[in-house]
Formats: sequence, C-alpha cells, structure tokens
Amino acid sequence: MQHINIMIDHAAMPRFTTLLQSGIRLKSFVGSSIGEFLTSLPELDVKYLSERVQTIFIDGSAVDDLEKCFTGPTHVLALSAAMPGLAGAIFRRNSLYAALRSVAEDQGKSSEEETEIEIRLKLFNMIALEKGPALLQQGGIFSGKILAGFLQHNEILVDQILSVEADDSTVAATNLMDFLQDQENYHTTIIHQDTPKP
Repeated sequence: MQHINIMIDHAAMPRFTTLLQSGIRLKSFVGSSIGEFLTSLPELDVKYLSERVQTIFIDGSAVDDLEKCFTGPTHVLALSAAMPGLAGAIFRRNSLYAALRSVAEDQGKSSEEETEIEIRLKLFNMIALEKGPALLQQGGIFSGKILAGFLQHNEILVDQILSVEADDSTVAATNLMDFLQDQENYHTTIIHQDTPKP
C-alpha cells in the first residue's frame, strides 16, 4: 500500500477535518470493545467520550454501551456531539427516548480470537474539529476515490497544501487529484504547520 503524506497550512486544518465525515479506515481486532478502540486513538480518553460524545453509531445503529465488542470483519463507527431536535434526543447516548430505537443492542461480547479487522471511523461536527487534527496526523487509510472527490469538492484547499510526498517521491499539489487512483487504497497522513510570515 502506498503512503501519502500531505503537509498543509495550519489554518486549513478545520476544513480538512470534514474529510472524516466519509470515514478513515483503521485497524482493530475481533473481541475488542468500542471503548478500547476509541481510547487507543490520539487525544480520545474516557473523560472526553463521556462529556463530549453524545451519539455513537455502529453499522447504522445507535449504541450506549462502550463495552460492546466488534465481531468483524468490518464495522462503520460514527461519533457525533449532540444533534438537535427529537432525532438528537432519540439517538443520544443514555437518552430517556432510547427505547424508541428500532434496533436492539444485545449482541454482547465476542469470545473469538483476536483477528484483525477494519473499522471505518466517521467523525462529525465538533468531534471532528476537536479531535480530527490529531487523528489525521496519526494517519489511516482512504481510497483514492474518497481523497480525489474531497479535493474536487474543495478545490480552494489545494492552494493550502504545502507539500505532498508519496512514498519516496514528491507530487505537486496541483497534480494530486490526477495522481490518485480511484480503486487504490492509500495510507494517508495530513499534517499541519504554520506558514512563515513574510
């Protein structure tokens, strides 16, 4: 798998965190809990999860229990701060309206061996803004299609890219969309730095 390191201007990082709405693909293991996975990520700890993360979805279903285990081979995990209105009340963790959910949450823990699996982690609203930069700097897997589509819809951000390294070669920021292959997966890091003042 090819590695891409994208260096951007510090001021552009909040816009780049919206890439996480499509999901960054990370590794975990069958039998690992949601809580174990999340607290292994940079700048995510129990205090933050309990105070700031109001909504957690796994494979489209809202969950309250961070001890719920992954069963693999892939999962989609989404985190959000509080959502407005009745929908927000229904899907909020430990909500009085939680009984209105249509999907049960009683899968329980898995006793399978630690088989490596893939988690597609999506971050929304303030969660993406607050914890997205550290996650993007740690890096994860994006498809070429996702990366190219993001840049096509945010062309102004191309000007905020300071440099791009693909393994041992340098790619011009203006050529990055042409360089990416839709069906390829890229381990991608997005690092920000302050640009020197003239």
